[in-house]
Amino acid sequence: MIRKLEKDIRKLEKDIRKLEKDIRKLEKDIRKLEKDIRKLEKDIRKLEKDIRKLEKDIRKLEKDIRKLEKDIRKLEKDIRKLEKDIRKLEKDIRKLEKDIRKLEKDIRKLKKGAEKNKRRFDSNVSTAGRNGENGQRRFDSEG
Repeated sequence: MIRKLEKDIRKLEKDIRKLEKDIRKLEKDIRKLEKDIRKLEKDIRKLEKDIRKLEKDIRKLEKDIRKLEKDIRKLEKDIRKLEKDIRKLEKDIRKLEKDIRKLEKDIRKLKKGAEKNKRRFDSNVSTAGRNGENGQRRFDSEG
């Protein structure tokens, strides 16, 4: 019976050593897991910080987009106004071109009339000159 008890004690001691070994291994695993947890928590904090920065960047970009959209709408409005102004200027140019053609036609008529009047004037001056010479001769001969 004592042998049996001694055997049981040895078995229990062996089991205890095995359990102690298992405990040390588990404690080591726990320390490793705790270290991993701390690293993961640090990574989580970094990722949360990155997320906050990215959210801030997104808000800034959304604000920039709204400003650019507003600028685009203003530029489109300016373009429509400029296109309207261009159409008006083109219409004015066509009218001015028409007026220029009419004025050029009037100038040609006036030149023609002026040339005709000059020829008449030259003819009258020539005739008056001849008449004046004849009159002078008559005056001289009578005198």
